Amino acid sequence: MPLSHTQKLAIYRSLPKIVLHQREFGEYFYKRIFEEMPAARAMFKSAVPIQHQRFTQTLIVSINALDNPERFNKIVVDIAQKHTHHHLQYQHYEVLGVDFIDAIAVTLGDEFTEIMREAWTALYQSIITTMVEVASQSN
Repeated sequence: MPLSHTQKLAIYRSLPKIVLHQREFGEYFYKRIFEEMPAARAMFKSAVPIQHQRFTQTLIVSINALDNPERFNKIVVDIAQKHTHHHLQYQHYEVLGVDFIDAIAVTLGDEFTEIMREAWTALYQSIITTMVEVASQSN
């Protein structure tokens, strides 16, 4: 389901702070993942700090494509194809989603509102829906 104009605005308004604190955002996100799913650490061939950077950069590129649905979808499909060999299940994405929203909330602090929670959750759901579809086609 496409994001509403209001959801996109909430994401765009919060993005500068995430960009400013992208290292801390990535570190917190991956710390949470590894706490909840310790086996996930083995999925990363590159050093974890490099993965933090890749993740946040990809997130920024994805958000900058929100107003271009074709480009946004291509970015997400590319991400999904790169992750198919991990054999992630929907329950993994649920845990990742909680960690992702938590990392956004911690990064934004007092600026994180219920509207932002709904917007970032909608964005995450949009991405994960495509990733699950791509994974199911590759099986």
